[in-house]
Parts: sequence; structure tokens; C-alpha cells
Amino acid sequence: MKKEIIIISLGGSLIVPNEIDFNFLKNFRKLILKYLK
Repeated sequence: MKKEIIIISLGGSLIVPNEIDFNFLKNFRKLILKYLK
């Protein structure tokens, strides 16, 4: 059986275009890992 491939584009930020939102990325990672379990 083939695995389904899902691509998620986080894109850039209009509010803070020059900085990486590490808080958002950590929470997003937690959400994805929770979904995969």
C-alpha cells in the first residue's frame, strides 16, 4: 500500500517578515507529532 504524501507550506509572515516565529514552529511540530500518533 502506498503512503499518502502531504505537503504543508508555512509560507512567510506578513506581520513579522524578518524573523522566524520559533514559538509557532514548536507548537506546529507538536500538533503534527500528535496527529501522527
